[in-house]
Amino acid sequence: MPRLQAAGRFLAPAGQYFPALLPEDAPQQRLTELALGELTRGGRWVKVIADFPTVANGTPSGRPGATYSGEAIEAMTAAVHAAGGRVAAHVTTGIVSELVRAGVDSIEHGDAIDEAALHLMAQTGAAWTPTLCAVLSIPDNASEAARQRDADYRQRLPGLLALARRLDVPILTGTDTAGTVAREVALLAQHGLEPAAALAAATTTAYRFLAEGYDQPGQPTTLVTYEDDPREDLAVLVSPSAILIDGVRVR
Repeated sequence: MPRLQAAGRFLAPAGQYFPALLPEDAPQQRLTELALGELTRGGRWVKVIADFPTVANGTPSGRPGATYSGEAIEAMTAAVHAAGGRVAAHVTTGIVSELVRAGVDSIEHGDAIDEAALHLMAQTGAAWTPTLCAVLSIPDNASEAARQRDADYRQRLPGLLALARRLDVPILTGTDTAGTVAREVALLAQHGLEPAAALAAATTTAYRFLAEGYDQPGQPTTLVTYEDDPREDLAVLVSPSAILIDGVRVR
């Protein structure tokens, strides 16, 4: 079976995330304590909800706002790093640079990311997981303002992805709850990444970022093969011919 890295439970204050996905309130004064608790439970990552709309009766409303101060995120991240863990931050507003300065390891979504934030990420080694399957899926009844934000992001995205590539910011595939890895690779390619780079976001780049010792010689082979070259046709990603995990053929 594939190796799995768990991120534990979502960390967010009450009223600023979906209640069904938030089994315990994480107020700012307990953020570090609860983050370290997720590592004790066996998680290797901590997932902090860094911004979110106000949630009433289970439904988000209004524009997202920051859930924690930059100082609280920085203190929590330092403690998690000292304990051997890493931090992924859900963020959809313009606080990406603040989170990167606080030391987070991965920006999840990041649809308000800008060039300054990408330059900071290149300095710190933070990764960007755009989750385009989710971010670019707006409902039919979306407001005109939401549609305009979507159009603006689609226009900016090719330049942002190209800059991230030039700066060697790790770009990773992530589906959220809205798609598949194959679809995410296709969307990355549609929005500016060359097919080989889009494939790397789901393979070599992801392995280097997530798996210690990936580049060391003598490691058992993990690979997927296809009848046709996915760099020529990304649609073949849904139909692998063979899958090897740590040298064992599982398909």
